[in-house]
Amino acid sequence: GDSNHNRNNRKFTNILLTRLCVYSLSIRRRQDSCGLSSSSPSSPPSSPYVVIVDAGNSLDFYQFVEFIRQYGLDIKETLQRIVVSRAFTVHQLTNLIISELPNIIRPLETCLIIVPDLLHMFTHDNIDPKEATYLIKEIISVIRKIATPSSQTRCVVSWNYHYQSSYNKILLPTFDKYIQVTSFGGKSSSSLSIKINHKMGDECCNSSSNN
Repeated sequence: GDSNHNRNNRKFTNILLTRLCVYSLSIRRRQDSCGLSSSSPSSPPSSPYVVIVDAGNSLDFYQFVEFIRQYGLDIKETLQRIVVSRAFTVHQLTNLIISELPNIIRPLETCLIIVPDLLHMFTHDNIDPKEATYLIKEIISVIRKIATPSSQTRCVVSWNYHYQSSYNKILLPTFDKYIQVTSFGGKSSSSLSIKINHKMGDECCNSSSNN
């Protein structure tokens, strides 16, 4: 779509990621209180954390507070369980995810890692496409190692899908599920098309809804 739609796509996708972040902390807290946590029965349950690598420097943290209120959670306590890291160049971002992210999540009971707008700096900084492709592959390799099927940690990554077809070929096969979010109608619109794609071997099963 045009640049206006792209801003809305980014905005609404980040709102969905923010809600997912708070919801994950909410549901894990309820599991802990009911004794359904994966913690050892002999040890007290620990509070889960969400780690955010804000690759696009685009999250609205007032939105976190709004969702925390909606879920009836303690604002200060919940915000303390959201760890945010930001980078300002492609190479800082790559080093953050490859070298630092595993060390950040290791001492925490991290239930979710979110990387909003992964490709933003790759497409706005002056970087050779071959180098960018190599760095993206390295980033995705680390994320896959962290979020293995046996791990309690899940990972969600977002990026601008429409204009980055060369990178889509690298990214899409990596993930077990991908969701396409598209907004319509200009600045004031909150009309969204959401397509959920479940990867099944080399095939995908699609479902869509408009809200």
